[in-house]
Amino acid sequence: RESSMQFSVKTGDLTALAADCLVVGVFQNRELTRAAETLNTASGGKVLEAMREDGFSGKSGETQLLLRAPEIAARRVLLVGLGKREEGRNFRLEKPVRAKNGVHALNGVLGDDEARAAQDIVTDFANAFYRFDACKSKKEEDARAPARVALHATDSYAALRNAIKAGEALAA
Repeated sequence: RESSMQFSVKTGDLTALAADCLVVGVFQNRELTRAAETLNTASGGKVLEAMREDGFSGKSGETQLLLRAPEIAARRVLLVGLGKREEGRNFRLEKPVRAKNGVHALNGVLGDDEARAAQDIVTDFANAFYRFDACKSKKEEDARAPARVALHATDSYAALRNAIKAGEALAA
């Protein structure tokens, strides 16, 4: 299977990352990943406050959109529920998030294994937007699939590029 999605790696200060949408995971019972904790600290606790006010708990597949969070450069922050932390390696994006100029923060999603998280996200996106069209004479691009997906992490750039290549190979 061929994918038209392009994956890239972003590094640096998560709060200063200019993006239309920053996608950050939160475990069940509002247990913050390192990325979510970074944003919550920078915003003076506004991330957790918004989660409490809106009843967001971090259950698998649950989402909450934050607009213009203070001290965060991204226009929007999308919190994505990851379910129970104990389930660890079974982490999967039930519904990969399509965000124009979106950046997915990997920090703390699978403990310290950001490369594995990157590989899993690449395969999750490929599987979510896969369409069988081998028997069609006219193949159409899936308008739902994002053209570009950026992954933010603190691991080495080279390790994440290799993880993205591995994810693309697994999804092929």
